[in-house]
Order: sequence, then C-alpha cells, then structure tokens
Amino acid sequence: MNWIFFILILFSLVAFKRSRYWNAFLANFGLPLLISVSIVFLFLTSSLAGVFLLTISLYALLFFFDYEVMSLGELLIYISKLDAGIIASIISSLVTVLGFFIAFSTGRKSWEIQKKTEFSIEVSESLSVIVNDLVDGIINLNIYYSGVIDACSSLEENPHGKQSLSKLRYICRRNDEASAHAKRIQERNSQLISFIGTYTQVFESKIGVSKFLEFIQNRASVASLASHYFVPTIDHANKDSEAVAIFFHFINQEEIQRNKDLLEPLVEEISSAHGYIRGMFLSTIFKSNLRTLWSFIRRYKKISPFFIGLIEKVKKQ
Repeated sequence: MNWIFFILILFSLVAFKRSRYWNAFLANFGLPLLISVSIVFLFLTSSLAGVFLLTISLYALLFFFDYEVMSLGELLIYISKLDAGIIASIISSLVTVLGFFIAFSTGRKSWEIQKKTEFSIEVSESLSVIVNDLVDGIINLNIYYSGVIDACSSLEENPHGKQSLSKLRYICRRNDEASAHAKRIQERNSQLISFIGTYTQVFESKIGVSKFLEFIQNRASVASLASHYFVPTIDHANKDSEAVAIFFHFINQEEIQRNKDLLEPLVEEISSAHGYIRGMFLSTIFKSNLRTLWSFIRRYKKISPFFIGLIEKVKKQ
C-alpha cells in the first residue's frame, strides 16, 4: 500500500507546480492534509485493526444511507435457521480464519518491534560515536585555548623568562594538533546535520528527542564557529625576542578568549542532552521499575536544578 502514499504525494507536488491557486492551498493546508489522509488510509488497509474498523465503518455507512443490509439481530436469526452442519462449518471457518489472523498479526507485530528496537539501537550507537568525537574535539581544543591564554599572560608578565618561552614553544608545537581537533569539530558538525536529516523519522518517534537533538546541533554549530582561530608559528625566528614579537604581532587574544568562553559550557550541555536521547532509546529495552523510581527520588534534589536548567535552554533555542 505504500505506492498509494507516494502517488498522492507525487500528485500534490505536480499540482503544486501547475496551479497558483492550488499552490497557495497546498502550502497552507493541502500537503499536511494529503499526508494525514494517506497515513490513515495505510492504517485502514494494512493492519488487522484497521481492516476491522474499515469494515465496521462501511457497514455503518450502508445502514445510515438506508441500504438494505442485515442488522446484527437479523444476521443471527438467519444463521440460526440454517442446518446444524452449515452452522458448524461457518463457526469452524471463522475460528480458523480468526486464529490465523491473530497469530499472523501477533508474530508480525513482534517482528516489527524487534526490528525497530534493533534499528533504534543502531541509530543511537551511531549518534553516540558522532557526539562523543565532537565532545572530545571540544575538550582538546578548549585545553589548547587555555594554554594559549596562559602563554600570553606569562609572556606579558615576563617576556624573556624561561618558563614563558617554554610555554610559547609548547603551544606553537601543538598548533597542528589543535588544527586537527578544530577540523574534527567542523566535520562532526556537518556529519551531525546529515545524520539528523537521514533519521528524522526515528528521532520524531521518541518524546522530546528531536528538540534535544536540535539543541545538540545548535551547540555543535557554536563549537564549529569557535574552532576558527590563528596561532602563528615561531620556527623561523632566530632569537627568543623575535619569536615573542612575531607571536604577539599575529595572535588575537580577544578571539582566543572569546572562542574559549564559547566552548566552555558546551561539553556539559551536549553530553547532558545526548544522555537524555540515549536514555530514551534504551528505554525501549530497559523499562522503568520501582528500583528506577527509588533511585530517581533519592537523586532528585541533586539533579533537578541541572535538568530544569537544561530543559529551559532547550526551550529557549
């Protein structure tokens, strides 16, 4: 039945391009209406409960429009007048057919639940890989920014001190490593955008997951913006004084400090939002019980301010 759904969508898109009146209607009401009708139609024609509801509805419509149809009482009277052998055959057939449908529906439902659970766990694992790598890049880049700021402070206090010069050389040696972390953050940000678009339907099926995922995406974009920086190299400097002069000439301390301030809260925010998403996916396997409730009550005072603050941030984005 999926082909009917796609035909309706295709029809709406063609009409969208051909008529400006239909265009306006479709933009405001038509497309959501067509999608809703298609989903309801698929339910009524592709599931046991849907077929049952469709049958009852058709019977009620025929009765409502004064078509000559048997009522339930008339049907029972008609059946009671049949021979005992025919009645036994009807009952036997009904039991066989209903038993088959119930067994088939139960087995199919169990298979669907199993496959959905497996797929959800796979999506959750893939998301964890992206988010964990993103967080790792943020942590390392933030450490590097702290080192740059510390080196700048030491050089300003004592430009010719051995400790200050040692910090300067150490920071410059780690420039390539920090660039790799910055590149990793930018790549994970792009990967996260693509990942969310690919598995939107999976995320929308879980309560609140899409909002927290948007929050993570927003914070990943902030991290990507904060990963752009420039720290000069001093390898070509002949003297320490020349190295310090080159460093201070090209370094933008305000930019480094601003980037560090942007990265500072991101690890906690991204990790917490990811923890909620991970918990929602695992909840399909590990159901809540009395032990879970008791553990939550004991930790409520400690965790409630943090999660309330996180939820407020998610709502404000």
